Parts: sequence; C-alpha cells; structure tokens
Amino acid sequence: MHNFEINENPKNLLIVALLQEEIFANTPLSKDKNELVKEWEEIVSNRGTILTVDAEEFDYPFAFAVLKKDNHNLLIDSSGVKNNFRKQGVWGYLFNFIEFYCEKNHIKNLEIKNIPTIFSEMNKFILANNFIEKEKVDLGSGNFLVTFIKEI
Repeated sequence: MHNFEINENPKNLLIVALLQEEIFANTPLSKDKNELVKEWEEIVSNRGTILTVDAEEFDYPFAFAVLKKDNHNLLIDSSGVKNNFRKQGVWGYLFNFIEFYCEKNHIKNLEIKNIPTIFSEMNKFILANNFIEKEKVDLGSGNFLVTFIKEI
C-alpha cells in the first residue's frame, strides 16, 4: 500500500502535462503538453488549482485534477489516474480531498467533465456520487463531452 500525498499547484506542470497526455492519448481531449502547461498556468493565475497525487516511492504524480473556481462553483475541468494505478482507490482519495476543498472554500456546486464512452468507469463513479447531467457537447464519432453537476 502506498502513502498517498496530495499536492496543490506543483512547480513542475510539465510532469503533470505528460501524465495528462498519457491518460488522454488517442481521445478527443488529447492536447500537446506545452499547450497544457500554458493553459494551466492561466487557470492557476485565475484562482484555479492543479492537484496531483504522489507517493514517496515514485518520482512522478500518478493522478491529477485541474480545478476551475468561479464564485461558489468548482469545475473539475480535467482529471485522471495513470492506468496501472486505477481501481486502487486513488481517484476516491483525490475526490474526497476535492469535496473537502469545496466545503473549506464555501463551494455550493461541484461540476465534472467526462466522456462516458471512453471513460466508463469514471462515468459510473460520477453517477454513483449523485451528479446529474448539465451539458453535453458532441465530439463526433459517437463521443460526447458531458458536464455533470451536484450540489455540495
């Protein structure tokens, strides 16, 4: 068992961008790592937060979440868990931290984006945690980027 640690706004966003690039490879959400770093620097400068899950045993993060804050709403704009760390409680650990973050910062609504056809396990998690569909964007090829919302 690993000792998970959550870090906020890591100094090296490139390592997180490489993780995002790996998780979202060959999906409609795939982006260049340098583009991601610029985008995330902008998010952090606008009250957003980048979270990573790390463990002492590893030199790299194995899960992340990009949070955009807007008044009393928080959007999990992007998130993921490295493939060989899935189904080990990593996402649940990070999500619990995000819920605590919401309470601490007086967030009223939590939103999350997902492509259910590609990330079906995440979709099961979202629905099991009482999120409801808010918005659906057609990405083509039968894929939709769905934004879900729930009141905290």
